[in-house]
Amino acid sequence: MVNPTPWFNDKAFDAVMNYRFANAVKEFVIDKKIKLVATAFVDSINSYINQYPKDNTYVLQNLMDSHDVDRCHLNN
Repeated sequence: MVNPTPWFNDKAFDAVMNYRFANAVKEFVIDKKIKLVATAFVDSINSYINQYPKDNTYVLQNLMDSHDVDRCHLNN
């Protein structure tokens, strides 16, 4: 998963599609092959929260799927 931190500056974007969140939720709730335990889920969320500027975390677009990524399916 690409880290968008370099895009958070005065010349680029205030927000991005937060696919890191979607991936963590998918692995914690949906994915049967990769099953995160609660502590690993929290660590995953905290990893990007600690990397992004605080103000940017308030406007992240937390989508579970879109035309840009594979759709979520409960039968993974």
